[in-house]
Formats: sequence, C-alpha cells, structure tokens
Amino acid sequence: MKTNMTTRTAFTLVELMVTILIASIVIIAIGGVLAGAHRDYRQTYDRVYGDVTTQAYISRITFDSICRKSSRYHKTITGTNELYAYYYSVGNITKPTADPIPDRYAHFYTAEGSLMVDQGPLVSLTPQAADSSIELAENVTSAVFLQPESNSIQMILTLYDGKQGLTVTCSSVRHN
Repeated sequence: MKTNMTTRTAFTLVELMVTILIASIVIIAIGGVLAGAHRDYRQTYDRVYGDVTTQAYISRITFDSICRKSSRYHKTITGTNELYAYYYSVGNITKPTADPIPDRYAHFYTAEGSLMVDQGPLVSLTPQAADSSIELAENVTSAVFLQPESNSIQMILTLYDGKQGLTVTCSSVRHN
C-alpha cells in the first residue's frame, strides 16, 4: 500500500486577498504620514523664510541699531505711530561730559501700509530735509512706538500679507 505523503502547502485566495488588503492599508497610512510631514515642512519653511518674517527681521535690526546709538540726553519725540530718534553720526560720538548734541535724526513712520525710516541731519536739534528714505517693511497692519520712563524705546510692529501674520516687539536701550 502506497500512501501519498506529499502534501502541498499553498495560500488560499482568501488569505492572499486579506494580505493584500492589510498591505494596502499600511502603504496608504505611510503615504498619509509622509504627505502630512511634507505639508508641515513647507508651512514651517514659508514661516521662517517668507517675506513677512524677513521684513520683520530687517525692521527689528534697523530699529535696534538706530535706537541704540540715539541720545538719551535729548528728548526723543514719540507718538503712537511715529518716532523721531536723535543720534550721533559714526565719527561724532561724544562723551556726556558737557552737553552732547546729536547731529542726525531718524524718523520712523507708516505710510500706505509700509514702515518707512527717513534719516537726515539735525541743526540745533531741528530735523532738516531727509537725505535717505528706506522702506523697511510692506503689508504693515500697525506700528506702535513707545517710550517708557526708562532709556528704552519700544516698537510693536504687526505685519500681515494675506497668508501669514506676525507681530514683532522690539525694545532697544539708548546708550548715548
């Protein structure tokens, strides 16, 4: 008597379909995670390197560099939406032994949705015609300048370009 001991081991059609279904679900899940990660990366990249962020950075750096060299001995005229800062030109930084008089001014203001800064000479603490005018930022929603009782000057700048909004607060201490 001969017995057939060879048995075939194979997958049934149902087992193959269940395996394909599970593999499809895993692949779709991995694709969804990768698509979400890519979307989040692009959003973060746009926030970091977008126009609003770049303009806010340039405005903050310019404001800080001018206000740091502005005079604390002569009153800086401030309003809520404009600022005059009196400062010394690079070669004219004097010690506060006598009565140091600044020889330059910077006028920060908003015009038609842009943050502008005009710079020019001072004669007897009176601003003369500006010799330079720079647009620091576009899409400015608001710019508020404050001068607390201390030697600091503050700027609160809000930018919005339709997609991204950003509010920057900068406080600079006058050193001269």
